[in-house]
Amino acid sequence: MEPKAAFVKLRQEMAIELERILEFKGSCAADTVNGGFVGKITHSGLVNALANKGVILNARILWTFSVAYRFNRSEKTEQLAERAFGYLQSYFWDKENGGLSGG
Repeated sequence: MEPKAAFVKLRQEMAIELERILEFKGSCAADTVNGGFVGKITHSGLVNALANKGVILNARILWTFSVAYRFNRSEKTEQLAERAFGYLQSYFWDKENGGLSGG
């Protein structure tokens, strides 16, 4: 296989895998009870509803969906990024000093 064809094939495979990951995170990790995303979830989708939701976890989730949106321009991915941003703003934004704070 020529390098260009191999690259195109690899890009297609990675795009499919990205969509699988985003679908899993969007359907299993979204916390429909408390907002944002669950603090801990196994690879098989088992949710620990009592796990902490720290600022680092939520910032990484926001980063993930934001970068993915730049790649796929999916409305669903954009909504998940907005969900993550809204949760960070609501629960971790320091209104007194600015910036993010918290576990």
